[in-house]
Amino acid sequence: DVDLVRTAKDVRAAEILVFPGVGCFAAAMDALDQLGVLDALRDYLRDKDRPFLGICLGLQLLFASSEESPGREGVGAVDGAVKKLSPSETTY
Repeated sequence: DVDLVRTAKDVRAAEILVFPGVGCFAAAMDALDQLGVLDALRDYLRDKDRPFLGICLGLQLLFASSEESPGREGVGAVDGAVKKLSPSETTY
């Protein structure tokens, strides 16, 4: 079964979390904060035996910060910052 996670209780009860995402780093973090799931998500991620798949923004949010939204903290499960890729000097 696949269930949509909407509460901290849902996060804590999940056997596997798939964290997709598209959009703005700050807006997504604000939404997670408003839902009250950040602490539960951090607890889930600390348990290395619990599977997690972050896709696109869902993976980026795991970092401590992002250049996209200066001053807005991320989940902090990964110590580092998401940085914008520089365009290549080489033309293919």
